[in-house]
Amino acid sequence: MGNKSGSGFYLSKSTVAFFTLLFAALFIAFTVFAVLYLRSRTGFCNFAEEEESDKVKPLNCTVVPTPGRQGIWDHYRLPTSLVPINYQLVLWPRFHPESPESTFTGDVNITFQCKNATDVILLHSEQIEVTVVELVRFEIGTEAPQILEVWRSSLYSYLVINLNETLTENSIYVLRISFSGVIGNSTGGFMKMDYEEDGRNLSVITTQMEPTYARTVFPCFDEPSFKATFDIHLIYLPNYVALSNMPKLQNGVIWKVTTFNTTLKMSTYIVACVICEFSHIEMIEHGNEIRIWARKSAIENGEADYALNITGAILRHVMDYLNVSYPLTKTELVAVPEFPASGMENWGLIIFHEDSLLFNYSSDTKEKRRLICSVITHEIGHQWFGNLVTMNWWNQLWLKEGLSSYIENTFPPKLETEMFMTITWHFLFMQSYLQDFSYTNVKQDDLWHHWQKAIDSQNEVKLPASVKTIMDKWTMQTGYPIITLNTSTGTLSQEPFDAKRRHATSANNTWYVPIEWIKNGSAQPLTWLKSTFPEMKITSENDWILLNANITGYYRVQYDALNWNRIINQLIKDPEVFLSLFISGILFLRDICVQYYTKLYSDF
Repeated sequence: MGNKSGSGFYLSKSTVAFFTLLFAALFIAFTVFAVLYLRSRTGFCNFAEEEESDKVKPLNCTVVPTPGRQGIWDHYRLPTSLVPINYQLVLWPRFHPESPESTFTGDVNITFQCKNATDVILLHSEQIEVTVVELVRFEIGTEAPQILEVWRSSLYSYLVINLNETLTENSIYVLRISFSGVIGNSTGGFMKMDYEEDGRNLSVITTQMEPTYARTVFPCFDEPSFKATFDIHLIYLPNYVALSNMPKLQNGVIWKVTTFNTTLKMSTYIVACVICEFSHIEMIEHGNEIRIWARKSAIENGEADYALNITGAILRHVMDYLNVSYPLTKTELVAVPEFPASGMENWGLIIFHEDSLLFNYSSDTKEKRRLICSVITHEIGHQWFGNLVTMNWWNQLWLKEGLSSYIENTFPPKLETEMFMTITWHFLFMQSYLQDFSYTNVKQDDLWHHWQKAIDSQNEVKLPASVKTIMDKWTMQTGYPIITLNTSTGTLSQEPFDAKRRHATSANNTWYVPIEWIKNGSAQPLTWLKSTFPEMKITSENDWILLNANITGYYRVQYDALNWNRIINQLIKDPEVFLSLFISGILFLRDICVQYYTKLYSDF
């Protein structure tokens, strides 16, 4: 016992223990009464018990496919009549390294708003067994419709809940579902990864929700546009550690029951959980707690040190580059043995395959270090592009993958004046785009609109058409062009390229193409593709033209025989000209080699 101060009152240890137990008992009693009250106001279908009820008895208490029925469940997209607000999610995985099969149980309370009156609740559920379904109205003193039946529409993995009357427009309801499932070793959902360390067989439980595996872990509105907040609670054995998107709020005492802070508004595909016996190292970067988790032996060997050293710098770089702050207080990176992807950008809990995060200073190569840096930067880029601002549907996945790949290539930062040019106008539209659509969903036209505003605000760059007109040519049709230059006439033409047959196709697709080009070793001003370029006409025996300098354009190039011979001769005479211009793209060298050997053998 510490020294007493001059005022206050004091309790013995036994008294403190008594009041602690008393408060715990009161809390449990309050929880039980709350559940009983919830059930008293609920029309529910309990598939685990056979109870008599004064309420309308469900017509079908077995959740099975019901073929031959037509309705809103016949469409692959969810209707927008119901919008989720919050998920109270409890997950209890039961697993052991030596067990051939691992299972889990769970409960979810989904608070949602009815936007348009409907007597059907439709959400996703796949490969999990639903045992209890209950519905209450959020407003006290009002009754919710009673559940008539619950069944599966297997075509699009829907759980269909039919009600005896319509939900009231603009009202808020809570749907409670109890469920169970099997933890697999597949590429998505709840997964168990086994590994050996210090002679012990160990397991780690992890999740992979993208693109549509969240529905295999808990019933949900499993589409990117149905964003909500999540309160996640994990139950697990006491020798494990639990991680999720947000920081821990509290831990249980006997069984480990970890409750996490409420998430930001987000899509189901970036919900994440990890239960493991890993160790970690950590640091603070601009008030953000950064932790790297991995097998204990990997942490002890220093294999997570490189990731920790660069993650803070990458996070700070992306914040500075976009001028949009990072909305979380912690960022945890987890290295998982045999994880099915190189990395997954779950908000606040980024999961990696071990090879994409751990670096052994004594045996790994510089190339692996570069790869780790790229993967981490890419996944951190997703914290803005994908997590903060999310594509409305999967057909515009590039809105997160393409922009994160762009961010990936900005680190380490360049020092040339081109970086300054980018920040001054080109990427200003990204700042307004991220700010205007934070915590919501976008279509590509939203990006084009902000890009167009940036173009209109400056005089340095002129486009041949609107941003939307140019970009729709690249995103709304398949393929890419092959550009053919005739240096005898100075004419350029384009055709769709057939990657399988390695020549132009018969399709009529065309693109707006920016052309970077070189003449006689000197870079020329960027220009947009048009039919004639008198300046590309060869007029001297030493002239040669090279299109797509630095391989920055998304197109293939073909020349007439005259220009191919000039390039080959220059390559034989002085290859340093090409190296000094950074012409090292694989496609260019391959085409050069084909033409060179064609010329070589034609001389025999």
